[in-house]
Amino acid sequence: PLAIASIRREVPVVKLLQLGLHKSGNFWLYNILNRAMKAAGQEWLRFGHLHPIYPLYRNWKDLSFPEQPDIDLVDVTERGYFYCIPAVFWERIDDLDDFVAKTSHGCTHSNWWDPWTPQLIRKFDKSIYILRDPRDALISFAHFQFMPYLQRYSPTLLGRDQAEVLAGQMPRWPVEWVEHVAHHLLAREALGIYFVTYEHLRHDFEREFDRMLEYLELDLPRAVRQEIAEAVHYKTMKKENPGHVRKGETGGWREVLTEDQKRVTRRIAGPMLDLLGYPLGEEATDRLPRVPDSIDPGRIHQALEAAHAIPLDAFLEDVVGRLEAIRHRLVEVGQAPTAAHLERMIDIGRGVLSASRT
Repeated sequence: PLAIASIRREVPVVKLLQLGLHKSGNFWLYNILNRAMKAAGQEWLRFGHLHPIYPLYRNWKDLSFPEQPDIDLVDVTERGYFYCIPAVFWERIDDLDDFVAKTSHGCTHSNWWDPWTPQLIRKFDKSIYILRDPRDALISFAHFQFMPYLQRYSPTLLGRDQAEVLAGQMPRWPVEWVEHVAHHLLAREALGIYFVTYEHLRHDFEREFDRMLEYLELDLPRAVRQEIAEAVHYKTMKKENPGHVRKGETGGWREVLTEDQKRVTRRIAGPMLDLLGYPLGEEATDRLPRVPDSIDPGRIHQALEAAHAIPLDAFLEDVVGRLEAIRHRLVEVGQAPTAAHLERMIDIGRGVLSASRT
């Protein structure tokens, strides 16, 4: 305690904001940063601990992980900021300065909203964005839908099994990934956002951890860094948090996604995947993705345009296919009038699809 107190007097207090699309390794990064900040003697504040719902929240059944009530999660929407308990509770944050004053480590998975997102980032001293291959993140998302927390608290059913969830997220998921990554990349220099990849943390932890500490301006002894590395190893975290941590693998999408899902993701996210060094094909590679120190904004905009050029086409193809499946089912049970109406809807869908291609 005396050593920590002495560090606290020497180290400036850092207000930290953590960013990343959901299922990108956010909980892992939270644990890494939380342990590092505590070891450096940083002030540990949580807005949620002062909220009236906290005494209830900390005793709820089937939480994803024991530390869940400690996470100050902000949902950013076109309406502003909301303190969030996933799937359960949202409350508007009327005074952002008050929220920041009461937390030392905020988190958000939200999409980019002007002017709200940049205003939020500017309120914090440091911001770290975690990036992950969208195909692996999608598999993690599909698996999470059947974990005890969402089974108890979420009324939304995205599919009867993992395969249905995966199918239902196409083509929305790769579009959202490109948008999320692109907007934060475009603001990286102006807002001082530090990018870390899930894959580097998984396969080159020591070097990536050292870089993060340098960005945070925290100096930890090598022995303390090693203790943190062991505590946040995915095997340790899976044992301690089986309701949230799964395999910690990279590249699992090759065996799980269908050929069509792989193709759609390449069509939509290919330019952004290539820009960041993610593999486009299924060939095994030891090369890790990386965020270049400098990226031509034009290439980021091109990746955004590519993502937006495809979804309407893919969406309409999916709608027509689903309508045809319903039509066949109705014909089988003899509901011809309804089937006739669906025939007309399918014709309209084909017409719009044809027009979108010209």
